[in-house]
Amino acid sequence: MEQERRLDTSGAVWEQLAGKRIILAGIDSQQKQRFQQSLVDKCSQMGEAFAVSEGLETAGEDDHVFLFSSMERAEELDLLLGQLKLLSQKRVASAVLVSDNRVYGKLFGTAHRLTEQELGYACHTDANDRIVTNMRLAEHLAYRMAGEGVPIRIVRMDAVQAGMLEAAVKVLLKGISGEVYNLPAMAEAGTERSPLSPIGVMTDTSKVETININ
Repeated sequence: MEQERRLDTSGAVWEQLAGKRIILAGIDSQQKQRFQQSLVDKCSQMGEAFAVSEGLETAGEDDHVFLFSSMERAEELDLLLGQLKLLSQKRVASAVLVSDNRVYGKLFGTAHRLTEQELGYACHTDANDRIVTNMRLAEHLAYRMAGEGVPIRIVRMDAVQAGMLEAAVKVLLKGISGEVYNLPAMAEAGTERSPLSPIGVMTDTSKVETININ
């Protein structure tokens, strides 16, 4: 609850969406479906003050895009690469590549809150780690696109909830192109683990909290 109070901007985030359109694209995963439903619900609560639609084909220079990269199957990489290429050919107001915490891979040592740079182990030749390496590839391509002038940034999320939805929109509107932001997650339950087992992923969300929405 304390974390969500820090992220509360008293409606300033949503006020800046008035009259705008948010386009959802990318992999049609459970993550995307939950996020879309939460965003549609918020739109309805605001009396349809902004629009929510799907598909990059009609994206224009006034539109904002969420591109979802969370894969359940490794073969979905080709679809995502096609979507990234299409986005690079569009002129949009802003875009966010939505990644998730699986991109961290396996981490060992003392449990602590991970910054965006602290990636763990993933074997690029292991089928079990293929989705992790594919998501890292997508983040790398988004970073390169930002360097070429595409206004895209990256967020990593766990589960969709109120504070996370607002933080994602905050990054969409005011985040820095090429930057990676951890979004707030549900509280992690403490569990016993062997010192030789991977640590649970707990992320440091301080970067997203520094974004000034005004």
